[in-house]
Amino acid sequence: MEFFGEYDQGMVYGLSDPMPNLPELPGQVEVCPDADVAAERLLSDMRHQADCCVRAFGDFHLALPGDSSFGPVYRRLLVDPLFRMLPWRKTHLWMIDSYGDHEPASQLIGGWLHDHTDLPREQWHPFTDQEPEAFDRELRNNFAFREVGQDRLDFVLLPVREEGALPGAEIKAPGAVSTTDGLALGFGVLARARMQAIAGFGADHVAPVLTRIADGESLALVRPNPQEGVRLFYLDASLFAEDPAV
Repeated sequence: MEFFGEYDQGMVYGLSDPMPNLPELPGQVEVCPDADVAAERLLSDMRHQADCCVRAFGDFHLALPGDSSFGPVYRRLLVDPLFRMLPWRKTHLWMIDSYGDHEPASQLIGGWLHDHTDLPREQWHPFTDQEPEAFDRELRNNFAFREVGQDRLDFVLLPVREEGALPGAEIKAPGAVSTTDGLALGFGVLARARMQAIAGFGADHVAPVLTRIADGESLALVRPNPQEGVRLFYLDASLFAEDPAV
């Protein structure tokens, strides 16, 4: 079941300055004038996806990164009237990996979202000291009531890290995998996600990484190409504007 239609280049926020040269990325692209608008568009789509999945399946499975740069985005989920009504009591909250940028992801995600919403405790699934096989059983158990083919993550938020790093995507496994930084969602889980949302904003290294992807480099970030879902880039166009001082 598809919840997102095709996005076209007409769905671009008006830019006050001339449109910069943007990379041709392997997915649908939301071009926004700055990081705030890009975050708002991403969270709007997350909320829409949550509502659709709750209506269709009775729950919503969301996987997030624990990078500190997403703190403002998660805080906005809690305080912005546009998003704070996300159906938390019907949401299952997962992590894409154990560590975002060298801090336990569960501390950032759990501290912001589990501790300050009405998300039921049993629907918060932090990586612990489990073996991958034990975590795979947890995944399967929590998708047990969905039809075959619908037993997959509904929304995965992927960060543009330096070098396009995404440890779990390097390993072609159907479930969780062990990496040097702990457990992570493997290639198979990411590729089956109903929606991959790539946050192309928030740091200076984003533009160089996305430019390398547009030039054909197979960085880990884009290796798990969605099999039956959609990939959207939420692009801060100001990152690609030429420096007027140059």
